[in-house]
Order: sequence, then structure tokens, then C-alpha cells
Amino acid sequence: MPISRITAWWQSTSLNERYVVRSESEWQAVWKLHEPPTLPASIRPSIDFSSTMVVGLTFGSGPNGCYGLSIRRAVEEEFEIRVEYLQAAAGGPGVLCTQAIVPLTDFVSVPRSDKHVVFVRIHG
Repeated sequence: MPISRITAWWQSTSLNERYVVRSESEWQAVWKLHEPPTLPASIRPSIDFSSTMVVGLTFGSGPNGCYGLSIRRAVEEEFEIRVEYLQAAAGGPGVLCTQAIVPLTDFVSVPRSDKHVVFVRIHG
């Protein structure tokens, strides 16, 4: 399935959630939880929920720049949509990481489906 990344300056959070958003009211609620703390305020991306839905993840915050979270792809199967994501953790010896707390949050839009959505961690 084609995916389109929703880019924003996500804020650090303690939330640990998986999201399947199929309506404007759900999107407003999810955006409010993750709204980027920018001035001027970030505009919530407009989504056409008649043909599109939003899937996303947040796993709190990472303690440095070697942590990350990225939805890689969405695969439509017979009975479900499989959303595959990569979650990176701190590097090993000799790896330099920024000393900034990073949000582990990612959202993408995908073609709308009423199928059950499952999230699967992949290893890159």
C-alpha cells in the first residue's frame, strides 16, 4: 500500500500507543495529544477520511539521538492491514549520539480500509 508520512516536530511524551484513525474527530483528538509545541501553532494536516486513514505509533521518548521510530510500510493482506515499523535503540561502542531527548512518534496516511490493523516490528 502507498504510505505518506505526516511530518511534524512531534513533542516528547510518555504515551505508549498504536493509532488507527478513520475519522476527523479521532484525528483531532490524536493531534491534540501529539500537537507539536511550535509558535506559531502547527496546522493539523487535512486528511480526506473518505479515501484515507491515518496509522501511527508513539513509544514515549528516547534518551538520545540514536533512538528512533519509523513506519516503513503498510501491507494489505486478505483479512488485515500489516503496518511494519523499525524501532532503533542506542548504538554500540564508538557510536556518537546527540544528547537530546527524541520523540518516538510516527504517523502515516494510507488508503482507507475497514480491515483490522496490526503493527509489526521489523529489524533493519
